[in-house]
Amino acid sequence: MEFRRFGLGMVLEWRYQAAACALIPVAFHVVMYFVPESPRYLIEIDKHEKAVKAVTWLKRAKKSPHVVSMEISQVNNSKRDFGIFLWEITWGKFRILWSPLTFFHDL
Repeated sequence: MEFRRFGLGMVLEWRYQAAACALIPVAFHVVMYFVPESPRYLIEIDKHEKAVKAVTWLKRAKKSPHVVSMEISQVNNSKRDFGIFLWEITWGKFRILWSPLTFFHDL
């Protein structure tokens, strides 16, 4: 009576379960198609007009341009070199993952 442990398996066939599980990623990809790029990324690649549109959409600030300009100025002030930023992230993750491995390797 192993099948009774799984609630959905008592009601649906496996094909319907697989279809239900496939709908979630499909719906996610459809929704992500309509979400704009990150304003920070758009500013990094010198697409300032698209960045303003993205901030306006994300903040729902069509009638308040001062909010959009303040957000864009904050992004511009905190901007760092994107390559250095990625290097720091990847090197930090490498050190975090590699240190325990070398420790256990030496045991």
